[in-house]
Amino acid sequence: MKLRDGSTHTTTLPGGDSWASSIRDADVEDLQTGATLGDITERISPGLATGADKVFVMDREDVPDAVGDEWVRPTVSGKQLREFDGPYTDSVFVCPYTDDGELAGEDELGSTFEWLGEHRDRLEDRSCVEKGKRWYAWHENPPMQDLLQPKIVFRDIAKEPRFWPEDRGDVVPKHSVYYAVPRDGVPMDELIEYLNSPEARMWMEAHCQKAHNGYYRLQSRVLRDLPVPKKCAESYQATL
Repeated sequence: MKLRDGSTHTTTLPGGDSWASSIRDADVEDLQTGATLGDITERISPGLATGADKVFVMDREDVPDAVGDEWVRPTVSGKQLREFDGPYTDSVFVCPYTDDGELAGEDELGSTFEWLGEHRDRLEDRSCVEKGKRWYAWHENPPMQDLLQPKIVFRDIAKEPRFWPEDRGDVVPKHSVYYAVPRDGVPMDELIEYLNSPEARMWMEAHCQKAHNGYYRLQSRVLRDLPVPKKCAESYQATL
């Protein structure tokens, strides 16, 4: 088998399964260490979908006076993650959820609830409301206990997979950004260094689904199987 870069490999194609990993690179099995990214993370998930970003998302300087600071959360989109070379941008969510992920009530929100009411017609015109959600809720309740801690963020679709630290633990990513929360004791800096390494990229290019124009879909169910380095594997074993 000859690849586009001119290199050649000899491999056995699987019967009935995807040929992707066998065709793209025959050496990915060398990365097996006994632990995977799914083992050493608490969660790997896409960010939050509101169903009405034109209401809930804005620049920080545009947040109305009626919206209380406690209901504003920093956010980032996949496009911004690339443009800002990291998760810290000027964009924010108006987030009507408490730190435990519960939708706040009218009395708790105060003037923020009144501001949301100005957009009630738009917010009621969403599929999640038709399915029983409160008119000012998001499509899904944010898992704040996972979101509000240091994590690794990355774009859902990328030509070259890249991972950034969100070490402040206060950014609530939009739906086009995935996040991974390392387990206690797992060295996040070393994990990010590995995720951005040629070895990890080789595995992702071999296993991730191809999108259009040579882009890859970095889906949770695939990344959970990514083998991790010996040191991270040892950190995982130490927590058992």
